[in-house]
Formats: sequence, C-alpha cells, structure tokens
Amino acid sequence: MRARRRLLLIAAVITMIIGIVVVIAWKQELRTAVRDLRYPTTRAEPQQGLLTARFNARHQYILQHKKDRPIDVLFLGDSITEFWETEGAAIWAERFAMLNAANFGVSTDATQNLLWRITEGHEIDGLSPKVVVLMIGTNNTTTNSASGIADGVETIVRTIRARLPKSKILLLSVLPRELGGDAVNARSRSANAKFATLSNGQWIHYLDMHDRFLDPHGRPSAELLQDGLHLSPAGYQVLADAVRPKLDTMLRDQ
Repeated sequence: MRARRRLLLIAAVITMIIGIVVVIAWKQELRTAVRDLRYPTTRAEPQQGLLTARFNARHQYILQHKKDRPIDVLFLGDSITEFWETEGAAIWAERFAMLNAANFGVSTDATQNLLWRITEGHEIDGLSPKVVVLMIGTNNTTTNSASGIADGVETIVRTIRARLPKSKILLLSVLPRELGGDAVNARSRSANAKFATLSNGQWIHYLDMHDRFLDPHGRPSAELLQDGLHLSPAGYQVLADAVRPKLDTMLRDQ
C-alpha cells in the first residue's frame, strides 16, 4: 500500500511538472502571437523613432548611387550586409567587387523595413541584377515567431520576384547569435527550416550557414561574432567562403 501511494505521488508530481511546462510554453506562444500582431513582419514600414534619421540617410545614399555602375549582384539585408563596407571591406574587395556587386544593406532593418525599401522606397526599381543575395530576419528574432519571420521573408522573396523577374535570388539563413540566448537561436533555426521550403532550385536558391558560425561546443562562435551578433573580419571570411561558390554556380547558369 505504501509503495502504491509513493507511485501515485510520483505520478502526480510528474503530471504537475508536465502541466506547468505546457502552460509556460503556451504562454510563450501566446506572447509571441501577440507580438506578431503588434509587429507585423509583412507590413512595409520604414524604421521609426530614434533610428529614423540614420535609416533615411542610408536609404537616400542607396537611391543616389544605385545607378553609378552596372549591378550584376545585389546584396540586400540588414547590418550584417551593410557592414561588408567596414569589417568585411577587404574580403568584399577580394571576393565580390569584380562581380559588379552592390551593397544595399541597412543596419537594424527587420523584414518590414526591407520590404518598405523595395516597395515604397523604390530602391530596386530600374535595376536588373543577375542575382539578388538576400539576408534578413535576425532583427525580427527577438520580437516575432519563427512563422512570422518566415512569412516576412517569403513576402520579400515574392516581391523581389515580381519586381525583378529576370533575377535569381540567393536566400541566406539567419545566423546564430549570442544576444537573446537559446530561445532566439531556436527560433532562428525554425525560421531557417521554413526558408528552405521557398527554394525551387531555379529562380530561388537557399543556403543554410547557421552551423558554420557555431564553435566546437555548438555555441555561437565568439571568434566569428565579435559582439555576439555582428561579424568579425574572420566571420566575413566564413560568409564569403560559403556564398561565393553558390553565387558562381548561379551566375554561370544565368
């Protein structure tokens, strides 16, 4: 009888723990769903608040210089793309400049901001690059769900295809990051899995680089991510080593 009571007690404790975990997970999903409604990833809008001035300045710079030279490869994205001009400058000059590549990265962009730049902001109007290299979504990971991020990226991909019908798209995965912790990286991996479903092997190609930026212990690499998010020069070397072979194949098949 005593053993039976002990088993019943253990079963009750296990059931209670499972219930608590389920409730916590449900609340987290509910909070994320509310954030998706509050910060919609598919609604085009510029950066706002304290970020407005810098966003506008970078946007105007892109508009003023986008026709300075032929653009065969167009890089679209957030700060990781923009900072090819700083931490990644030497590697860009060595690996991408000769491809008539242009950098349309804007720091702090989320999917909705990049969507605004290519619709209301008209940044890609009048262009016809052979390949668009798209990397966006990390700035959504702290506010949006994996599904919300994937919806935003899919909207951008479909918009690029509609506006640049002769251009191929190389969609890059969201990279791991130290900022935000394990929950953010789990969300990134889930979003990346959804990104992969957009690839059709013809006009849209996907390249998953997430694991290249982990250390031997499976953590975001401190060597490659200099502040837990942005890439060091070594990180840009890894990025270039991943992107350039895929880019060469897409350009050769153009």
